[in-house]
Amino acid sequence: LIACDSPAGIKRSLGAEMLEVTCDQPAGALDVLVKEPWIRAATLVGRRIHVLLGPDSSAERLRAVLTKAGVRVESLAAAPPLLEDAFVALTS
Repeated sequence: LIACDSPAGIKRSLGAEMLEVTCDQPAGALDVLVKEPWIRAATLVGRRIHVLLGPDSSAERLRAVLTKAGVRVESLAAAPPLLEDAFVALTS
């Protein structure tokens, strides 16, 4: 048992900013992001990536890391977490 609450309660318990990234290389971007210690969790959702930011992180920092890795970021926006995002964050 990882958590006991309603789905909405579990998602609220993440307590961090969730960003959705659309880019030209989603799998490559995911590989880059999971290596960053300030990223709490990153999940591929179709061709988008849901990123749960940790302390001392920001959308600008996320964009800079991906750009430096040669990934073209098409969009970066706040997104509500999915239950899958909560599972990944709670089991990481």
